[in-house]
Amino acid sequence: MRHGTLFVLALGAAVLFACTPASPPSSPRVTAAPEVVPTDAPTAALAPVLTPTPTVQLRQTEDPTAVVVFAPSLFGQALEDLGGQFMVSAHDTTGVSYRFDTGATLVSLLQQGADADVFVGVDRATMDQLQQANLLEGPPAVLADDQLALVVPTSNPQQLQSLKDLANAGVRFIVPAPASPTTTTLLNALTTASQDAAYGADFAARADRNILARDGDDQLVISRIVSGEVSAGIVFASSIDPSSRPQLQIIPLPTSVSPPVEYPIAVLVHATNAGGGRAFVQYALSAPGQAVLSRYGFTKVGPGVSNATH
Repeated sequence: MRHGTLFVLALGAAVLFACTPASPPSSPRVTAAPEVVPTDAPTAALAPVLTPTPTVQLRQTEDPTAVVVFAPSLFGQALEDLGGQFMVSAHDTTGVSYRFDTGATLVSLLQQGADADVFVGVDRATMDQLQQANLLEGPPAVLADDQLALVVPTSNPQQLQSLKDLANAGVRFIVPAPASPTTTTLLNALTTASQDAAYGADFAARADRNILARDGDDQLVISRIVSGEVSAGIVFASSIDPSSRPQLQIIPLPTSVSPPVEYPIAVLVHATNAGGGRAFVQYALSAPGQAVLSRYGFTKVGPGVSNATH
């Protein structure tokens, strides 16, 4: 009896299901495409079926009155502080958006169509590359200079006063890793100095023997000096953060053997906010803007260099 009842119930359910009209298909959900964030190795976006579209590098802010600045990572905190002051004076600008990365990555993004207003380069060759590609609005200006420096604690236990002292017997100092731009620039400076009779032909060899360690980056060198672990090192002046400066003596290397490194700046030709970009560059080259950069170890550019690199 039980089995018969179950069979009848199952048969009734099947008939009811078969007679019920099928529900209409639901409408497709439309969602916004995810934002494409540029990376060091951008990948091509997948194109819709039968509707191929080019890869587009989106602007990193939806605010058209904000200024988008691409700059090397070494300018990070300095430009953020400068941008804060710029905002006080720029009434038509609602913000400054930064992308800090390696020079090579930033150039690659711009060549692929990334939307930015201002670009800061690591050297003149980088700017020449962008200028030849017609990506700059006009000739670049020199934003700031940077210089190799001998850094010692305020107590200066080895009594080092100049580049020449690095070759003295018993002196010990540290430098970043061999592949670091800082160490490469230093070795070139030592070689140049050896061609000057004031230093002596064996100066580079004697100074090189006094290097205690070659490791890490400029920040590691500075931290080891501040902590008292070592008493001298060579770094770029811009790598010394303002909080460490009171604890250090900073002795720039002579420009005759180690010319300053120039960092150029320019407005990009396809800038969405070209007016804001020009205002940002103008402020960065002004006395207040240069004062901000100098607090971070960059050398102020002199008069007459605001229109093109020298």
